[in-house]
Amino acid sequence: MLEFLNIIFSEYISGLSQDDIEKIRSFMEPCGIDIINDDEWHCQAILTNPKTGTLIQKAEISALEKLLPPDVINRLEDAYNEYSKGEFENVIPKCRIALEALANFNGFGNGFRDFITKLKKDGILRDIEKDIIGKIHGYLCSFESTHYGPKPNKEQALYALILTQHTLLFLSKIISSISTI
Repeated sequence: MLEFLNIIFSEYISGLSQDDIEKIRSFMEPCGIDIINDDEWHCQAILTNPKTGTLIQKAEISALEKLLPPDVINRLEDAYNEYSKGEFENVIPKCRIALEALANFNGFGNGFRDFITKLKKDGILRDIEKDIIGKIHGYLCSFESTHYGPKPNKEQALYALILTQHTLLFLSKIISSISTI
């Protein structure tokens, strides 16, 4: 969709009024696409931050903002910003760092694996949940930008964002339901 809109803008911008661009923007915004209009001769469609409600419902986003420390939210937003710029190789390490920021906030430094092991040991996570979350973290560590591995493509970057966002949501709800870890 982004590519289609950008082709339209590059080929037909002179035929679009500012009102036309605003109408397109209002239709695309709920889909997580914003229109940048630098001047009357240049427009670009970009993916927006998930705060617009694009990848998960606004209630889930609100839950993340209420349950997670600002540093974790900022790291996740950094990942989305990289994705919206098309810098897919930077998305996955930012996702990994968001998970590690949650571990750090809970006193485990960057030791995300130690953090989920402790949650399992304390009976907060089940074996299968620990294993799945560990696999997600392992996936985020398997690319070139984090370690020696392949460069991620667009689909892998989006997959990493969705996995990270929902993992953070799951962990934040579990952590908030207990008084101490």
